[in-house]
Amino acid sequence: MKIKQEGFTLVELIIVVAIIGILVAIAIPNLLDSIDRARQKATVGELHSWGNALSAFNVDQNAFPDPSGGIVNVLDTLVPYAVNKLPTQDHWNWSFIYASDMLSAYTIASAGKNGVYPDIGCTPATWFDNNYGCDIVLADGIFVFAPI
Repeated sequence: MKIKQEGFTLVELIIVVAIIGILVAIAIPNLLDSIDRARQKATVGELHSWGNALSAFNVDQNAFPDPSGGIVNVLDTLVPYAVNKLPTQDHWNWSFIYASDMLSAYTIASAGKNGVYPDIGCTPATWFDNNYGCDIVLADGIFVFAPI
């Protein structure tokens, strides 16, 4: 009596592995792009929170915090006064950049994915290319350089 064995041939297995490889090759770049887009949008939201806290501080103190001590010193000035918690880093783990004349103007920025600030290679046109390395800049409550 001859027993018939059923199963997949080597050619069928190779075809299935090739199809899975093609699907993964398509999905991974889209996944990485989505992660960077989410980091960028979250950073924009956090900069907005910083702007609100700085504006609230300015309304009561008629000045902006001193930038000379760095972002942590500014945070220590704002947290017990204007808000409960603010991050000191963007979602790419770069420290926010804060500058102020302490009287009438402030700028808070993220260096973006590449960590370069100011990034002179970025222009408004490069935002259309999903260039996550471009800076995100909030000056006096207005995003002067941000994704669309």
